[in-house]
Amino acid sequence: MKKIYLLSGPGSKEGFSEKIISKLKEDLKGKKNVTFIVSSPKAYDKNDLFINGNNDNIVGMKNHLKKVMKIDKITIIDERIQNEDGKNAILNA
Repeated sequence: MKKIYLLSGPGSKEGFSEKIISKLKEDLKGKKNVTFIVSSPKAYDKNDLFINGNNDNIVGMKNHLKKVMKIDKITIIDERIQNEDGKNAILNA
């Protein structure tokens, strides 16, 4: 069974709590694809910052997830992605 995690983010630097890390490790074991469904589909720069981070003070969600799983592919669903592509990304994540 697939699970969907609705997270607002792990914080700029501190990361996920140990409880969330434990659950993510359990549920994402062997998974390699991550799909982000953004809450602001037109805010490309903001979404990129929170997902990929920067060199200053935001680590980025993908960098926190690297502590939990090996990531081969990341898909960001915003208004630029076509409906069928978004659907396929969710089904394959």
